[in-house]
Amino acid sequence: MYLHRHDAEDARAVWVFEQSSPEEWDAHFEHLRDLATWSGKTGKRATAILIARDFSRPDSKRRAELARLTEAPGYNPHVAFVSPSAALRTVLTMFGWVQKAPKYEMDFFGTSTSATQWLDKRRPGDSKKLHAMLADITTEYKTKTGKDLP
Repeated sequence: MYLHRHDAEDARAVWVFEQSSPEEWDAHFEHLRDLATWSGKTGKRATAILIARDFSRPDSKRRAELARLTEAPGYNPHVAFVSPSAALRTVLTMFGWVQKAPKYEMDFFGTSTSATQWLDKRRPGDSKKLHAMLADITTEYKTKTGKDLP
């Protein structure tokens, strides 16, 4: 499953992944291509929340594409990665220590509340849209799965 909300005019995005299919990863890549244009169009650095539930990694071809897209010119968002798995957050943090520094800022959180607080500090001002997008996607996820998002 791949759920998403985007507001290109306000440069905000929320993504939820749960055992995502190759086609859903391809849809996400289209969204990343679009996101790379937002700061140039809006003058605002994008903020994004990525919530991983039972995260399934893409195949090697798609991992290479993901790396290419997140290194593309214009891709410079603040990304809050949310996972209830402390082990996954730790591993991702450790990879961040040894990888080439990305052009975007990213941090890892156990809850979406912590993630939105971090993003609100990165881009102060009106974050009502981001909170509304998160509430909307949380409702859709609960309707489809019967589970709460972290």
